[in-house]
Amino acid sequence: MGKTISRRDFLKATAASTLGIAVLGATAGISAGAEEATGADGKAGLAPVFNGYGSKYEYGHFTVEASVIDANSEEMNPNASFSVYHIMDYTEAVPYADSMATNGATSDNNTASMYVITSGKEALLIDMGNGAASTAAHFGEDAEDAAVLEKIDTEYRDLVLSLAGDRTLKIAITHKHGDHVGFSTALAGKGYTVFFPEGDVDDKIKERFAEYDFQTFAPGEYQIPVGDITIDTILCPGHTNASTIFVITTPVITYNYGVTNATATYVSFSGDAIGSGSSVWIFSVDGLNQLNDGIDAVVEKLESYTAFDAGLGAGEETGAKMLFLGGHGWQYVNRFGVMNMDIEYAKSMQNLIHVLSDGDKWQYDGVDGLTMEDWMRRGYVALKAVGSAGRYTSYFGTTLTSAAAITCPLDAMREYAGIAPEE
Repeated sequence: MGKTISRRDFLKATAASTLGIAVLGATAGISAGAEEATGADGKAGLAPVFNGYGSKYEYGHFTVEASVIDANSEEMNPNASFSVYHIMDYTEAVPYADSMATNGATSDNNTASMYVITSGKEALLIDMGNGAASTAAHFGEDAEDAAVLEKIDTEYRDLVLSLAGDRTLKIAITHKHGDHVGFSTALAGKGYTVFFPEGDVDDKIKERFAEYDFQTFAPGEYQIPVGDITIDTILCPGHTNASTIFVITTPVITYNYGVTNATATYVSFSGDAIGSGSSVWIFSVDGLNQLNDGIDAVVEKLESYTAFDAGLGAGEETGAKMLFLGGHGWQYVNRFGVMNMDIEYAKSMQNLIHVLSDGDKWQYDGVDGLTMEDWMRRGYVALKAVGSAGRYTSYFGTTLTSAAAITCPLDAMREYAGIAPEE
């Protein structure tokens, strides 16, 4: 295994150029930016502190990063203001896994990303991470000790409620997997509303959220209001039946120094629907077919977010960008470097799933002395074995930092491409 990453420059290349505001993982690293306090209502016990340049800090088993601070708060800006905070279950002492060495999630510390969006008098938590038992195991603690689990749940609850402040908190889930619903135990029984994609609901999910105001929605047909902004839902099946992408319909407006021109970036939360830069995990030929059938509509919808009003007298403008915040933020940095998590990445995934159906476009890492990067630059789908369970990762994209990848059982990929099973 390669080096262990103790912290990352969060979208250092992409976010710095597209948002021009709070960029995380600054060279100062993890800072002590929280003050513990005991509220009279017993709510939080933590007062988060962020500066205008973006910052991050540790709290217990978690690291919190400010992705966007008070976007659109300028006086001339007609767009609604909001902030986005990114939570992951890792610390500098107990870092996440290194996707560059493993090409995907590992047992070392597959930290999951959770996001708190604040706007006006409301806050929305997107996804609920690995959960206390998995986090305890990552930290080498007893995952069956009730006191350990309660401590981690309490830290998580304090952290989320502190970021939400006095706002009304709601919760939205991208898909049903355990590493995205794990901390449901921390906020159960307190009357919070959970919005859940209806195609991913099963008996286990119903049981897990029995102590919540559990509301299902049809992705693509439902919007979630959060204070002064609105969240669109986009169905992107494949990873699960109802994997959902959330998009803030208000862009982040960034002005130049003379306030004579502006750019706009729409922020989306993609869960695991298209991966987080390293690869998207698809578990069967049915999943591959689902992704193939649905991805064109997904990309078309994502490309439609272009209009914005910079408040400079020009009214509606076009040319806005899209920034994806994925379900496992540590995977933004992989074997190719810092991934460009933008619309080109989504289009690479679209191209990959379509080209993957053509077995004549497949090449394996090391064939004819060529690496998978060599094959990718020649326009092929490059395949590389992952572990010993018959899984392979397929890569496609001549621009490596926007390349897409799918990890799947090789037999399923062969069936998808119409290739006879190996004897």
